[in-house]
Amino acid sequence: MMRTCIAIIAILVCAGCQKVEQFEYAAPVSIPHTARQMKSPGFWIGKIPYPDLTALTPSEIVKFNYHIAHQLKLTTDFKSIPSKFSGTSLRQSFSEDLQGQQRNARFDKSGRKVSRQFFDQIKANINMAAIPASVPARFGFVSRYADQRILPSDEILTGKPFDFEFDELQNSSLDIGTPLVIVAETKDQVWVYAHAPTSSGWVKKSRVALCSEDDFKQFSYGRATFVVIAPKADIYLDEGLTKYYDYVRMGAAFPGIGASGDAAQIIIPVRSIDGKFVERAAFVKYSDVHIGYLPFTSRVIIEQAFKLLNAPYGWGGTDGEQDCSSFIQQIFATVGIDLPRNSAAQGNVGKNLGVFDATTPERKKIFTLIKEGIGGITLIQLKGHVLLYLGMDKGRFYAIHETYGYGQFLGARKISRIVNRVVVSDLSLGKGSQKGSLLERVVSIRKLVF
Repeated sequence: MMRTCIAIIAILVCAGCQKVEQFEYAAPVSIPHTARQMKSPGFWIGKIPYPDLTALTPSEIVKFNYHIAHQLKLTTDFKSIPSKFSGTSLRQSFSEDLQGQQRNARFDKSGRKVSRQFFDQIKANINMAAIPASVPARFGFVSRYADQRILPSDEILTGKPFDFEFDELQNSSLDIGTPLVIVAETKDQVWVYAHAPTSSGWVKKSRVALCSEDDFKQFSYGRATFVVIAPKADIYLDEGLTKYYDYVRMGAAFPGIGASGDAAQIIIPVRSIDGKFVERAAFVKYSDVHIGYLPFTSRVIIEQAFKLLNAPYGWGGTDGEQDCSSFIQQIFATVGIDLPRNSAAQGNVGKNLGVFDATTPERKKIFTLIKEGIGGITLIQLKGHVLLYLGMDKGRFYAIHETYGYGQFLGARKISRIVNRVVVSDLSLGKGSQKGSLLERVVSIRKLVF
């Protein structure tokens, strides 16, 4: 068997956030302690006493989302969006984003350290001095897949030279139909700063269809919803499903018209020549969508998670993929739960089963999982990472998660392994590495219920 050697210097032992020790080898196809049958949802569903028990009803999910948005203030409730925003707060936020990038070493695609001039040009384009004291909200929808950036620039900035997998300006990525509340625009009119339901950042204006507040509400809330339940759903412009338009990811939702044969007819927002919102009929495979949200049960969540098994890792949604938190976000979006964008925020949602630190014995975490953990509705949070708990097998505790890599010993040599995909693993993964095992690093365990 060929063993791939990688000569790069930094890795994320967990998806989405935290860079750690040197790595040198690709991970094996079979993750340690993960047997063949564990890579099937049915194996874990069979271990749950009541896998079809409703965790939250639709009305309870509405209240749950309200709590996340209004009490925890981790998402944006577009049904109660203010008509104006504070210009002072926007200027402060933009300044903090600029300073945050300048505080740390940043390198361009040539491996050279980014100059002060680059950031000065960004600052001039944001034109903070022109932001009024009170900023009126504008409304729109993503009309084409769009990257959401921390600064208004397409430049890839890395924390280490040539570490292109981790663009430090990439905040998230947005599918067609994502609603936006726009509060700023760059001087060159190329970028707009917009609040999406679960994150905020700079988006190319050419990817946004501007609309009135009435159109915004009607498109978002006025009709039956078709929810994408496939990992990716292709959008076509004809009922025969031949005129390809784009794809959207799991959890995306659209107003729907109906279904005929293998096709479901949806409505998508498109951008007119003058940048305005126009509705257009489009089509997706009927098997890729569900009319309304799926029921929130352990079975449904585990089945949705396993649809993404082996899906590639993408920092901040790079190239239309997902990192650890957007993996979790997409799964729970299919049942109507609006989770926040990053893993730290997700670790504050739901019923707290336990909070831990570096001095907490492993047995306490294990006891918490045995006593209260339920596969499919329990999240395990690490610093910079989040996992979906599956259950226990032969004394080991397992989760499914999107991860970039893990550390281990190869003989007497400490190395790291690149995974770069969604995997099932037990919580001993990484034991003996610089950061320790997943279990050693657990900081909280939460159940997604009230």
